[in-house]
Amino acid sequence: MVDVFVSYKREDRPRVDQLVGVLNDLDIKTWHDASLRAGDEWQDQILRVASAARCLIVCWTEAAERSIWVQREMAIGRGRGVLVPALFSRCTPPTGLEAVHWADLSAWTGQLDHAGLRQLIDGVDRVLGMRLSAKLEEQAGGRNPEVVAKLRALLVTRARTHASPISYLEAHEHVCGLWSKGRDTPLESLYGALDAIADQNRMRREPPLFALVVGASGLPGRGYFQKHCFLAGGGGEENRLVHAAHLRRVYGYSWPHDPPEPGGLLKLMLDK
Repeated sequence: MVDVFVSYKREDRPRVDQLVGVLNDLDIKTWHDASLRAGDEWQDQILRVASAARCLIVCWTEAAERSIWVQREMAIGRGRGVLVPALFSRCTPPTGLEAVHWADLSAWTGQLDHAGLRQLIDGVDRVLGMRLSAKLEEQAGGRNPEVVAKLRALLVTRARTHASPISYLEAHEHVCGLWSKGRDTPLESLYGALDAIADQNRMRREPPLFALVVGASGLPGRGYFQKHCFLAGGGGEENRLVHAAHLRRVYGYSWPHDPPEPGGLLKLMLDK
């Protein structure tokens, strides 16, 4: 079963491929005509998949407007009640769909925090019911290099000074100004940034900085233990012992991949 059929005109293929990549990263099984194999009866295959897919996205442009096939596929999606329309250029929606809200991706160039992309994913989420919006917010946080760098710098500073762990809300507040939605950015974006830092730690064989961000229980969230410790999460004694061991490693490491804080180098020279 295909989750999403993507209807588009071939001239718009590069940007459609970007969108398909985003959908695939969200674990959505997509299909567009690039999925055709040598020897397929392409007309029958397109109509069969469009008629069976759980959701149908149409990428509307001036070129798509001239395509009989795009209009036919769009009619299938609308008739089945699974159509999610997107404007890929600043053009007029087709007759009969002027009153329908279209996700505006006319200026989208691949950003995961783009308002039009969020609207599109919300529409797909409505049809599929897969909590895709939360997944997108998490990925957006992990792919924002400014957020990841600023959050890492905060955690490394706390590690070097043996400062106490901070809350998820404090970590969110520290970086929220770098997101387009500011303080309205969901915590899922923070989780994505923390996962990106955890990936850095694993790649560099560093202790897990994620241990310095905790919830009300004084422990990282359930996802920390599930993803990075292979434990069930929660507040059990095993989790507390693992977290304490991680903190000892974090505080005892020198963090050679990170520049010293302002004034830190001078302090080292004076101490000598």
